[in-house]
Amino acid sequence: MITSNLRRYVYWHFRDFIRDRGYALLLVGFLIGFTIVAPVRGMGRTIDATLARSLLIAVLSQVSFILAFITLNGIVSTDRKLGYYRFLFSKPVSIPLYYVQLFFVYLVALALAFALVATITRNINRMSRAAEGIARGDFSVRVNTRSRDQIGDLARSFDGMAGSIQRLLIETARKERLEGEIAVARTIQQKLLPPASAELPGARVLAHVQSVAEIGGDYYDYLPVPDGRSAIVVGDVSGHGLPTGLLVAMAKAALATLIETGLTGPPLFARLNDLIHRSTDSRSYMTLALFVYDATTRRGDLTNAGQLAPYRVSSGRVESLSLPSFPLGASPRSEFPTRAWDFAPGDRIVFLTDGLVECLSPSGDPFGFERFEAILAREAGSTPSELKSAILSEIETHTGGAAPDDDRTLVIVTLDPIEGPPPK
Repeated sequence: MITSNLRRYVYWHFRDFIRDRGYALLLVGFLIGFTIVAPVRGMGRTIDATLARSLLIAVLSQVSFILAFITLNGIVSTDRKLGYYRFLFSKPVSIPLYYVQLFFVYLVALALAFALVATITRNINRMSRAAEGIARGDFSVRVNTRSRDQIGDLARSFDGMAGSIQRLLIETARKERLEGEIAVARTIQQKLLPPASAELPGARVLAHVQSVAEIGGDYYDYLPVPDGRSAIVVGDVSGHGLPTGLLVAMAKAALATLIETGLTGPPLFARLNDLIHRSTDSRSYMTLALFVYDATTRRGDLTNAGQLAPYRVSSGRVESLSLPSFPLGASPRSEFPTRAWDFAPGDRIVFLTDGLVECLSPSGDPFGFERFEAILAREAGSTPSELKSAILSEIETHTGGAAPDDDRTLVIVTLDPIEGPPPK
C-alpha cells in the first residue's frame, strides 16, 4: 500500500514539484559544485578558515543532497504553508533498508572528504609556516610531509629548495670569511715587499709587480749586507694563492736572517734549498737570483737558481748575465753557480720574471726575449722610469690589454757614478 501511494504521489505531484521546488535542485547543485571549488580557491587564504568553511559547506551540501534525494523518492515533502517537513501519511512510515544503507554510504564518503581536505590543508598550512620562517631568515625549517600526492611532492620540493638556500648561505659565508682572510694575507704580503723605488749605496732601484691572483708568487727585495754591500733579490715561486704566499714569506724571512749573518752566494742558496726542499713537496719550488753589489769596487756578484738571466745595459749594449741552474727546492742537490762582474758608472741591471716574456697576444704569439731586448737597446739612454713605462706599454699593446695569466715583475737597478776612481 505504501509503495502504491508513493507512486501516485510522484506521478501527480511531479510537475508541481518541478515548478515549486526547482530552486531546491539548483541550490543543491550549486552547493555540490561550491564544495568542490571552495577548497581549491581557499588555499591561498588562511588555512584554518579555509578548512572550517570547506567542511561546513561539505556538510550542508551532503545533507541537502540527501534530503533532495529522499524528497524525490517521496518519503517527505516540503510544505510551503507550514514551513516544515511533514510525512505524507498520518501513520508511521517504514523506510526501506537500502535508504539507510545509502545514508551510511554518504557518511563514509563525507568522512573521506573531510580526511582529504584536512590532509591538503595540513600540508599547505605547514608550507605556509615554513615560508614565514624563511621570510624571517630561518632556513632550517622543513615541512617533512609523508604524503605521496602532488601536494606532498610540492612540500618535498619546498624542503629541497630551503636546504639548497641554507647550503648556499653557508658556502657564501664561508667564502666571504676566506676572502677576508685572503685580503689580510695580501696586505701582509704587500708589506713584505719593499718600496717600489729605493736608494741604495751606489745604486737606485725601481720595481714593478703585477700579480695575477690575490696572493702572488713573485718576490723582490733589497737588503743590506753586514760588510757594507747591498743585496738585491728577485724570485718566483711556483703556483699562486695561499701556499705560494706562505713560501714567499718563509723565503723572505730566511733570506733576511741568513744575509744578516753575512752569508751570501752558494752557501746561502744551499741553506735555502735545504729549507724549501724539506718544507714543501716536489711540486713547490722557487727560482731566485741574488745580486750583491759593492759600490766602492763597482763589482757585483750574481748567484742564480733557475731564475731568468738578468740583462746588463751598458753603453747602448744589452748583455744577458746567464747562469743556468736548478730552482730551489726542486732537488736536494746544492750546487748553484755564481759569478762576479765589473760594472761601469751608469750601467743598468734589469731583472724580470717569466710573466713578462711569456705573455701572449690575442693570436697566441708570446712576447719573447727578442722584443724585450729590443726595448732595452732602444731605451738605453732613457731614465729608469721611462724604460719601465716603455716595457709595460709594449706588453700592454702586445696582449691587447688582456689580464695577465702569470705574475709580472720588473726590477731596474741603475748604478750611480761615485767620486774619484774606483780602488784597485
